[in-house]
This record gives sequence, C-alpha cells and structure tokens, in this order.
Amino acid sequence: MSGKSSWGLDTLILIPMGSLLIASQLAQVISPVRIPLLAFAGLVFPFVLLFFLVGVTVRIYRRFWKGLWWPLVLLIVIYPSIDRTVGLGGGDEITTSTEAVSITTFNVRRFDEFKSIKGVETRRDIFEWISDNPTEIICFQEFQRFEKNAVSTKLNGHIVYLTGRKTGPATATTLKVIRTINWIPSGEQYAKGLITDVVKGSDTLRIYNVHLQSVGLSNQVLNAVTQGISPGVRSSLISSLTSAFSIRAAQTISLRKHIDSSPYRVIVAGDFNDTPVSYALKTILYGSENDMDLCDSFSSYTTGIGATYVGDIPGLRIDFILHSESLSPFNFKTHSIELSDHRPVSVGFGFR
Repeated sequence: MSGKSSWGLDTLILIPMGSLLIASQLAQVISPVRIPLLAFAGLVFPFVLLFFLVGVTVRIYRRFWKGLWWPLVLLIVIYPSIDRTVGLGGGDEITTSTEAVSITTFNVRRFDEFKSIKGVETRRDIFEWISDNPTEIICFQEFQRFEKNAVSTKLNGHIVYLTGRKTGPATATTLKVIRTINWIPSGEQYAKGLITDVVKGSDTLRIYNVHLQSVGLSNQVLNAVTQGISPGVRSSLISSLTSAFSIRAAQTISLRKHIDSSPYRVIVAGDFNDTPVSYALKTILYGSENDMDLCDSFSSYTTGIGATYVGDIPGLRIDFILHSESLSPFNFKTHSIELSDHRPVSVGFGFR
C-alpha cells in the first residue's frame, strides 16, 4: 500500500499560511521603513495562525505523520508571538508583595466630542466609569486639557498632569510626583507621550504614557473595508498603513532609547496603534544587550485574546501595559465597556 500523499487540503493551507507566519516573525525584526509589506504579515497574524492550526488539524486527520514535523517546529519557534497574541500566561488575582501599585490606560477619544457614540451621554458614562474603577495611576490618551479639573474632581484626589497640548496624553495619579517630562520622538515637533516619575513607598517608578502614530483612516476608507474595497480605496488604505508603520517604527526606536536611560523601573502604558506581533512592540520590549528588557503584562498574566480595539476589525489588541521584569503583574483586566474606540486596560504590580 502506498504512503500518504504529501498533497492535500492541508498542504494547500499550511504552505501559504506557514510562509505568512515566517514573514510575521521577520516583520518584528526588520523595520517597515525597509520592507513595508512585511508589517502586514504581523497585522494579520491571529487570522493566519487560526488557518494554520486548521491545516495542522486536517493533516492529523489524514494521519500524514511525517508531514507534521515542520508545522510543529514552526509553532514552537513562533510560540512567543502566540503567547503575546492569545495570552497563555495565567496569574494571580492578588499579590503577596508588601508594596504594590495599580494602573489603567484608556484612550478616551476626546470624551466623544464628535458624537461617534452618544456625545454628552458618553462623556458622562466615561466619567462615571473612571470614578467607579479608580487606580493609583490612570494614563489617558486623546485627553482634552479643559477636562483636567472635571476629571480631578470626579476622581476625588487624583492630580492630572498634561503635556501642554490641547489634546494629548494625560496622567492622573494619587501618588507623589517628582518629575514630569514631555516625550517628543526624535524628528517630531509635538509630544506623543508624558513621562511621570512617581514615588510609591520606598521606591520610584517611571511611568511612560504614550500614544503612537495612528493610521488616520477616513470614514470613506473605513466603510469600504467592510463593504468591499475598490482599487482606489485599496491604494489609499495601503498607503495610510504603510506610512503609519514607518512613523511608529521611528517613534518606538526613540522611545526605547529613552527607556534605556531610565534610572528607575518603568511601566509603559498607552495606545500603541499596533498589534502584539509587530516591529513596534518588539522594539519597545527589548533593549540592547546591557539594557533592561520589558514584559507584557497581558501575556505575563492573562489567557485569551484581550482585544482592546472597538471597531469593524475584530480581535485587535493595540493598547498595552508593559513593565520592568522586577514588577509582578496581578489582576490584569481588559474592561468590556465600549465608550470609545478603545477598551480600557488595568493591572496591578507587586514589587519584587
């Protein structure tokens, strides 16, 4: 009896999907400035992984055992990317540390000024939510500076620190602040983040609240994504994505250099506008040989996808809270509310 044929439905799935998974790994180490198309492989990683697993399942069903070795090896190689995407960590609900700090990141989208949801009612609901879910540090993005006093009053004790821009990152905290610094990426004119040094017990932490380059798609393009893409819209979409990938690459290199100079342990929170399998995230997570590596509190603690983007493209996690290795995450949560195009994320950290 002849052996199993190497060609079948599983092969038609595994070869193209495997190639895209390999491309997604290259996308994390090769700047999109050099090869823009690689970044798209990282963007679609969750969907490609799903189809690849379907191919593996079909291959197992066919009992084509000798053809399983390379898909299994590839899954082992890309495990860190799977962990950051799906979350295979698991963690504690509480901490045994004597010192701990809690933090939230939330892109409030200008408190729905443009009535994308319900306008004034949405603003009120956001205020109620942050009042009911306070943490010691709250990192806002797309925060309007004229809301400073209202938010501080609603939080009953938090002081709100701003970059000085009309709309941008803002950090509210109950902790003692010894310094704030506007983070302006190299070559840019305006602050894309706010750095706050806070004192907690006997320790000092540096909090990076950042909002990296968004795609900035028009409503026409966004509608076309769900209704069918014409050649003209496709060109506009690819151009916008490619430009955003390249700008974020430069921003994250600049941010990583600043992190490497920090005299304190760090927490980096905010709207990264990029996915877990991306050059942007990889650059922020890992420094050079003698610099501190960071951890993703999501993959350190949680299981599941943890999507934070609220929109027509499902399953995207683009809001992150990263941390120094000597901080232990607990009680990580992606909140299910939809008061913006981003869901808030919160986590606690125990001090090792």
